[in-house]
Amino acid sequence: AMNNLGALLFEAGRTGEAETWWRKAANAGNTAAMNNLGNLLREAGRTGEAEEWLRRAADAGYTAAMNNLGVLLEEAGRAGEAEQWFRRAREAEE
Repeated sequence: AMNNLGALLFEAGRTGEAETWWRKAANAGNTAAMNNLGNLLREAGRTGEAEEWLRRAADAGYTAAMNNLGVLLEEAGRAGEAEQWFRRAREAEE
């Protein structure tokens, strides 16, 4: 429910409130919320924190986070690491 509330708030343009709810859900172990929070932080330019949340979700097996972590790493010029995450995401989908 916390993740869904965060999504609803994000869609309404209330990103600060969305971050609060996604953070609560992520801290409770919700991998979708970790991914959403990571994406929000990445878009806000808070890439270090974004990487931490995306990595936690990716390490837990959340495929979308694997891909999003790859995007973040590619944008940071870390192509080798990005490739590894893109490959893991592809393999997880098979």
